[in-house]
Amino acid sequence: APDQILCSSAVRTQETCTRLKLDTAPDLHDALYLAEADEMLTVLRRATGSLVLMLGHNPGIAEFAALLVAAPPDHERFDDYPTGATLIARFDIADWAALQPGSGTVLQFLTPRDLP
Repeated sequence: APDQILCSSAVRTQETCTRLKLDTAPDLHDALYLAEADEMLTVLRRATGSLVLMLGHNPGIAEFAALLVAAPPDHERFDDYPTGATLIARFDIADWAALQPGSGTVLQFLTPRDLP
């Protein structure tokens, strides 16, 4: 489970976060509301958690996911990143401030239709 949640201040993303039923309270960020990939990168570079969940909006979150990883996952929906899509990536960094585009390794990518 994430130890930090970076969430857009939009009502819809807050509702999504609540429905995940995680024990971690979200950090709400106005900067994530309809943010572009570069704005999301700025917010993530300020993260303090070890395992961080970011909730945002398309098309920015799709562009951000593509920006983060060295190679895209082998999934037909990654390019259009449907609502509810989730990318899990690992970064070999000690501090989020060191995060660089293209440095992530995809551990998993799921869409709601992939769930049982």
